[in-house]
Amino acid sequence: MLIPPLRGGVEGLVLGLLPYPHGLIKALLQAWHVLMLRADTLPWCWGAACLLGLGLVSLPRRWCWAGGLGLAVVSLALPGASWTAKGSLALLLVANFPPRQLWERRPGLLRGSSWVPGVALLLPSAVVADLCGGARWARLLAPVVLLPLWFVGDGLLAREHYLPGLIHWPDARVDARVQVLERATVMRGEYHDIELLGDHAVVVAEDSCRLLGVPLDGGRAVVHPLAPRWPPFQAGALDSWVDKVGVTWILTAPNELSGLRLGDDGWQVVAKRGFPGPCNFAYLVPAAEIGRLFMVFVNAHDSEPGGLVPFRLPALRPLERVKFVRADGDWFPAPRDAAWLPPLGRLVLTPNFGERLYLADPVSGLVEPWLEIYSANAKPLWVPGIERLLLARPDAASVAVIDPEAGTVERNIPTQRGVRALAVDPERGLLVTGSVLSGRVEVQRLADGEVLDSFGTLMPMIREIALDTERGEAIVATWTVLYRLPYADPR
Repeated sequence: MLIPPLRGGVEGLVLGLLPYPHGLIKALLQAWHVLMLRADTLPWCWGAACLLGLGLVSLPRRWCWAGGLGLAVVSLALPGASWTAKGSLALLLVANFPPRQLWERRPGLLRGSSWVPGVALLLPSAVVADLCGGARWARLLAPVVLLPLWFVGDGLLAREHYLPGLIHWPDARVDARVQVLERATVMRGEYHDIELLGDHAVVVAEDSCRLLGVPLDGGRAVVHPLAPRWPPFQAGALDSWVDKVGVTWILTAPNELSGLRLGDDGWQVVAKRGFPGPCNFAYLVPAAEIGRLFMVFVNAHDSEPGGLVPFRLPALRPLERVKFVRADGDWFPAPRDAAWLPPLGRLVLTPNFGERLYLADPVSGLVEPWLEIYSANAKPLWVPGIERLLLARPDAASVAVIDPEAGTVERNIPTQRGVRALAVDPERGLLVTGSVLSGRVEVQRLADGEVLDSFGTLMPMIREIALDTERGEAIVATWTVLYRLPYADPR
């Protein structure tokens, strides 16, 4: 399998066993984004919890359980949407302040259960009081520790309730220099790939199955509907590619690539290329040096054989489908992402979660282990101007600069944690990154990583960044908002 034993203990084991770990990570990210959305409420609630906890500390010991019961009742009035989360918090508060006689009758129950992972976090007051001989200050821990956990649980269990706020991310939280180009009305993940074409940004709207031509100076987007998603994974177009004559190529059916031209009358279909199909999700990876465009099949499930369809440039004539195989002849799973490495004449494949990168021969399909570097949903980017592969590593808070010919990591550029979207302006020597944890876009000097500018707080689920180097502007695609921001002075 593509998921080898992971670093990270229980976390790695769980992610490796789950059928769709990518979905779990997205759910946790959305819960975190709900916390960001409610950032004004959390400090006040936490401050009130501290005061109530101090009140419990001041109570006589015989009344402590009654105080805990009262605190549980008060917790039901918290400004949350999930009654399941509220009820769980109330029960945990009651469990943290039981009548003393209960534990005296079963002295080993609490002490034994405290070694079970997670129990000390859920019963902090009871566990610490038991270990510290009934210390009164331990009563403060339950409301102080459990309230942040409740906010996370409420965000997870009531995500649908908070979706409108996430979709319409407040403009008041966004840097005044950032302009909104387009807003979506859905949350699943609308804006994806970005290509620049003259004075328009060509954007793939994944969830609504549309191809957009968004004017960079503002105005109504030019829309072309695409085919509805197809089974079994509800796949659709993720990526597009603009050729030398300005034709945009995009997946329009499970076995069809179409070329569209953007003009005064909107999008016009100028060519269609059928290929041996069907396919699920796919990225378009150009390899101009050898006259090819590769449609590389990708998947977040790691449960189907990987492969690609090569198209001969410039006419985009489809060639025979190629399957990814290992040296022993066994099939190789569809990767998470891919990039073309001109010096090696190979595709680099990145896994969902794994200890190394892989190289694939686009002719034979042979996949071989390459560089040993931990990769958790990492994103590769080949930068022609510096002849290096950049690998954004969201879990490692860094971008690895890789020398492909030496097969080594030349250096690591420190970034925010959660960075997967990245773009490079080689002439200015700038790296632009966006974090799904902070919703912040940073401009760094490529040579030493120094942060030169920062833009926040955008809708946090940042997916792609494209640079208009002439204007010195970055187009940023998030799940629900398309932004434009000035990353550098125009030429």
